[in-house]
Order: sequence, then structure tokens, then C-alpha cells
Amino acid sequence: MIRLEPSILQKFAAPTEELVARSPLWVNYLGVQTPSDFFPAHKALAGARMSRIPFPDDMIHASWSEYASLLYAIETAGETLSVGELGAAWGPWVSAAGVVGRRLGRFSKIDLVAVEASPRKHLRLSEHLIENGLVDSDTMRVRPLSGAAWTQNDVLRFPSDDSLSLEDIGAAVTKSEHDIRGYQMEMRDVPAFGFEEIFQGMDMVDLVHFDVQGAEEHIIPAWLEQLNQRVRLMLVGTHARLIEEKLFKVLTQAGWKLLHATPCQYGYNPNATSMVGMTTRDGEYFWANPRLHSLVS
Repeated sequence: MIRLEPSILQKFAAPTEELVARSPLWVNYLGVQTPSDFFPAHKALAGARMSRIPFPDDMIHASWSEYASLLYAIETAGETLSVGELGAAWGPWVSAAGVVGRRLGRFSKIDLVAVEASPRKHLRLSEHLIENGLVDSDTMRVRPLSGAAWTQNDVLRFPSDDSLSLEDIGAAVTKSEHDIRGYQMEMRDVPAFGFEEIFQGMDMVDLVHFDVQGAEEHIIPAWLEQLNQRVRLMLVGTHARLIEEKLFKVLTQAGWKLLHATPCQYGYNPNATSMVGMTTRDGEYFWANPRLHSLVS
């Protein structure tokens, strides 16, 4: 069975001449430019070149396995590349997919879709894509959707931007009037999108990156038929051990194979309405669909 390995990280490092940050942006080792003000605690990033291979993590926002899962999807893709990022914030993974895929020059079409529920973060997502030159063209389709991924098209509740700081990436959609972490926040309606709405025009998706703050428990079982038929790989950020167990049962029974697993971590929060609201570090589970992806035993 294939396992996700850190060795893949080095294969896709950008050439040195591409690692020039356009301040106040910073550039990572893949050549992705990111505004430093996405990270208020990292203002020193403005103009920085982060050429270090991100192992065990990038010391900013992501572990090695998030990078590796995307790069594995790119390496094993066919003539086209399609990537979806759900709970996208500023869209680090669709942006990286576009930058790396474009540099490789072997894809006839690159299809990117990202979903973000905060209007302010959605605006930054759109800006981030543009900063990296990722716009619609004959060979690229880019769709930043304002709303939330959900089991079906619906209307849900989400903290308003007035209640949500730019660096807060832990808010979740709900059908109640309460933030899952017990924070006092003004809630507002947001559109929610099912699988077909998000992935319209994509016959097959090479990678779906989930970071939906507990909603993975509901979305993945509801989408299972479409996932089986049209999604090759999934990186699922998990937000409770019980969710990890549930998804393990659902996906293994459906034939999916687990290529990497890191359990989530907790910090006790007496105000949280569930264990999801106590998650301090997401779990990371990388799944392959043998119907669409060859696995070597």
C-alpha cells in the first residue's frame, strides 16, 4: 500500500529565481505569494522568502502532510488537474495547486474551486488567487465561492465578520444561534452548497481538501456516492476523535484507502458546545479512492 512520504516535498521546490517576495507579501518554497497581514502574529513575514522545506511543518500555518497530499495529487494527476478547497480561508491549497500546476506546464486544463463562508475572507481568497496570477483563461478555471460546503444546497448560520477576526479560522456553520466554541458572536445567514453546486463541470476531482470545522461528519457521508464516482483523493481535516472514527468506518466500508493519519488534538474549553469546539490542532487524514486511483500493494 502507498503511504504519504515527506520525500515528495523536495521534488516540487520552486527554482530560486521564483522565490522573490513582492512585499508586503511573502513567498513560500513552492513559489506561492501570500499577503503577510493574513497572519497578524507574523508581520515579519512581509517580503520574506521561506525557502525551507516544510518539515515537520512550515512554522506558519500547515504541516508537511498538507503540502505532501497536494503534491502527491499533482504528481499522480493525468492530463488535467482539478482541486477543491472547502473552508478555504485565503485559499492556500488551491493557490499552491495553481502555481505548481502552471509551472509544470503539463496540464491541458487546471480547474480550481474554493469555498469560504466569511465574506471578508472570501475577498482575501479572491485577492490571493489574483496575486498569484490565477485567473480564468483558456487553460485555467478559477471559482472562489462565497458560502459554505454542506450536505446539500441550503442556508446556514455563520458568525458575522464584525464578530470574527481575520486570524480566526475556527468558526463553523451551524443551524443554531451559537458558535460551537461558546463564543458570543453575532450570527448571520450564509448560502451553503452541495457537491454538485461546488464541483459543477468537473468530471473528476484530483483532490478535495476539507477544513470545515466538524461539518466533515455530515458532508462526507452525504456526498459518498459522488465522492466514490468522481473524487480521486481527499485530505480531511478532522475536528473530533469520534468524527475520525465515524469517517474511518464510512470510508473504509466504501473501499477508500487511508494513506496518512494524524489524530486531532484538544484543549479543554468549558464553554464549547461539543468536542469539536475544543479542537486545538486539526487531525489530518489522507484518503485514496481505488476506483479512480491506482494503489500499489
